[in-house]
Amino acid sequence: MFINLDETAVAFAYSGQKGCILTRHSLPAGRTLGCEARDTWQLRGHVALLGFITPEPEIQKRLPQIILGNPAKFTRSVLAAMAGSVPGPIRLWRQASAWNSHETMRAVITLLMQLLGPFLQTRRPVLIMDVARCHIHESLFALCKRLGVRVFLCQPR
Repeated sequence: MFINLDETAVAFAYSGQKGCILTRHSLPAGRTLGCEARDTWQLRGHVALLGFITPEPEIQKRLPQIILGNPAKFTRSVLAAMAGSVPGPIRLWRQASAWNSHETMRAVITLLMQLLGPFLQTRRPVLIMDVARCHIHESLFALCKRLGVRVFLCQPR
């Protein structure tokens, strides 16, 4: 089974930035063009989305979609308010940094293998990742070998 992992930064606010275009003609009737109030916290604050995808629908349903947030973004009160309302495959992980790391990747691989448990009797996962620094570490490769995960690293063009 082939599983692709990639991550991206997700901002809390995109309006008013380059590439965000809003014209009077695109607004619903009765609405006026205004400026959204944003503070520096919203513009600079990001979380990281670690997304998994596979061409096999029955496996895709089990794959986690992990959002990494730091304590400033994922406060205890925010996580408590979200508890029970986050859809099944989405996981909110609060950690010291919203950046992915070798340590986070080891936890991600461990979780992935736990969730794939029923399929591991007949299939061996091949994890496809880019060559981001957090994906390349001796401890990560050792864990993958121990858990039976083949790793395929690809260089983006």
